[in-house]
Amino acid sequence: DEQRSLKLLREAAEEGVVEAQFKLGVCLEQGLLLEKDTFEGAHFLEMAARQGHEKACYNLAVLYDEGSEAVGQDFEQAAYYYRKAAEDCNPKAQYNLGKLYEEGLGVE
Repeated sequence: DEQRSLKLLREAAEEGVVEAQFKLGVCLEQGLLLEKDTFEGAHFLEMAARQGHEKACYNLAVLYDEGSEAVGQDFEQAAYYYRKAAEDCNPKAQYNLGKLYEEGLGVE
């Protein structure tokens, strides 16, 4: 059932399973199958990003770039996570990192 699946997903995420951290982070941040909790969602995305999960890096960068309530607007952090995702060949991250350079936001 759905509740059991979410419970298992949370357990895996808390045990450090990177894909579970990413998926739970997205579900929480967007309110998919769970009550929306942008703070906890960002927490799990950051856990996955710290383990090098390319999509988590991109999603977290977007949160910093747009200034979500959970992380605030921080162009340096956005550039950092876009760069990590861009290095893994994420074309959206490459584009957004380029925009930050073009606008001189969070980069030198």
